[in-house]
Amino acid sequence: MNKHTPTILLINLLIIMPGLLISCSDTASDTKSQDQQNNSQPVLQTIKEPTSQPVKETMPLPVKETVKEVIKEPKVQNQNLKKIFDNCVLKDNHIECIDLDYANTNNIRQTLNLWIPCKNKKVLEDCMSDESYELIVHVHGGGFVAGQKRESPNISLLNTGFAYASINYRLGVAGLFPNFLHDQKAAIRWLRANEKKYNLTTENIGAYGNSAGGASVGLLAATSGLQNYTINERSINLEGNVGGNLEYSSNIQAAANFSGHSDAIKLTQQPTGAKPRVVVPNLLSAISLITYLGEGIPMPHLIIHGDKDQVVYYEQALIYLNKLQEIYPNQTVEYNLITIENGGHGGWGSSVGQETNNILKNFFLRHIKKFTNIPEEKSRTLVSNTTN
Repeated sequence: MNKHTPTILLINLLIIMPGLLISCSDTASDTKSQDQQNNSQPVLQTIKEPTSQPVKETMPLPVKETVKEVIKEPKVQNQNLKKIFDNCVLKDNHIECIDLDYANTNNIRQTLNLWIPCKNKKVLEDCMSDESYELIVHVHGGGFVAGQKRESPNISLLNTGFAYASINYRLGVAGLFPNFLHDQKAAIRWLRANEKKYNLTTENIGAYGNSAGGASVGLLAATSGLQNYTINERSINLEGNVGGNLEYSSNIQAAANFSGHSDAIKLTQQPTGAKPRVVVPNLLSAISLITYLGEGIPMPHLIIHGDKDQVVYYEQALIYLNKLQEIYPNQTVEYNLITIENGGHGGWGSSVGQETNNILKNFFLRHIKKFTNIPEEKSRTLVSNTTN
């Protein structure tokens, strides 16, 4: 080694050292960066967990459920409001509900019209909180082959504080016994099932009708409390299952029969007038109310009949009355016959019509509203100036 060798080595070292320093610095920086990355993941996880937890705690499960319930309640009320007054309009001092389907069949023959008192109200919804009203059911006539439910109520009954329903039922071949009776009982069950929706009180229901409607009401009364009945070794289902609602009663509590038959066998022996139709001829007794009278629930009966009736003879009223006298000799239930002298099959004139309507109204006030200040009716005669 010459004398310049140390100097040369020093110079070389000075040239190499910056590269080594830079390389070491980069490596250290990379190591530090890697360490930071390795250490950063747990840190991010630590941040995420507490951030999400407070969000969950601010809306715990019970609070969510409470909020849902508060939101749902008005919606349910609105649905009920619409359902209550479906097919109904507010008229002068009453609600009118047309073509209510009591059988869920979309058959106009199985619908009813309903009127409910609602006085001094301007908006239909204001009637919701109104008091409830006892119910009278009207069954139309027409010989079981024709006729329609009423399009307007018996105003006298409505103004007295009764709700009022008039029902359709199947007619002709479709309505042959026991079908028409099943429909009528279904309508009464439906009214009881929906009493709260329509401001009704249905513990006691009165019913009345003219001609075939009167005979039907007599059957409704006589079969109240009976599910089945055997005639000539044939069991007859009197209740049926039209429209369901079988958990509700189809019984009525008072019956008024205008010009309806009571004994179908005798009816066929009339030289003129109505002739009953049944599927099996020997079941004529099945559509005779006197067959069942005394077998079911006792109740008051009002019979109104013209003594010159040439469609359903006056003897039908006498048969009815005699059967009641036989069953209740001490008149433990009220029953009476109002004879319309010179009266035909209805159409007895305005004076007699008004009087019979008052008799009907007082009959239902006594036995449906249970008014004790109205004296019982007595069998008597009214004179008609019109023969129909």
